[in-house]
Amino acid sequence: MKKNKVPKELPKSEIEWIPTKDLHLDPKNPRLVEVGGAGDEREILKIYWREFAVDEIALSIAANGYFDHETLFIAEEKKQLVVIEGNRRLAAVRLLLDADLRDYVGATDLPTITVGAKKKLEKLPAIRSTRRAIWQYLGFKHVNGPQQWDSYPKSKYVAWVHNSLNVPLDEIARQIGDQHSTVKRLYRAWMVLEQAEKGGVFNRNDRARKHFAFSHLFTGLGRPGIQKYIGLSTQKSFD
Repeated sequence: MKKNKVPKELPKSEIEWIPTKDLHLDPKNPRLVEVGGAGDEREILKIYWREFAVDEIALSIAANGYFDHETLFIAEEKKQLVVIEGNRRLAAVRLLLDADLRDYVGATDLPTITVGAKKKLEKLPAIRSTRRAIWQYLGFKHVNGPQQWDSYPKSKYVAWVHNSLNVPLDEIARQIGDQHSTVKRLYRAWMVLEQAEKGGVFNRNDRARKHFAFSHLFTGLGRPGIQKYIGLSTQKSFD
């Protein structure tokens, strides 16, 4: 299989100020897998409010305004501008601008901001890109960097980069600074889960709790006894 060339840095792009009303939350955001996916944009917004501490960001923006250096990354998909990095910030701004949305998601304790403050939030700084072009940035930031996701969305993201972009696991690890085989272990756990479901021996949706305890699978697969029981070779290469 021909391997894709991996860009060494983010594409040099100009910051644009995009009308907030034209920006859309990302239904493919790996974090949504933690809570069973998403519906329409209002439902995605509700998930962000209830599950991902959007209140902290909204309160900061209400008090200080939107920090211009917090640039969103957007991609044009299906004729819409989708935020592929910065969804919590967009969710926070949307809630501050729209009282009806606050009622819908239950964000009734957010402060009301002034007309002038709302005016400043009508456009947000953004850089146009693609998912392919910035996978290293997102991988470093959320898989091995300062704002890490939980193991479940991490695994989904690593699997997407490897399976959809054809980037070798060793290259993913190198690009995001992983020196502990975390990338390979995340990928292994995701593929074991998918194979179990395809084999009809497991269904991740058949559970009582909202959050899927994927970390137990991720951790357990590192233990020799479990590896031996399911016939998982410690030497298997996924590339």
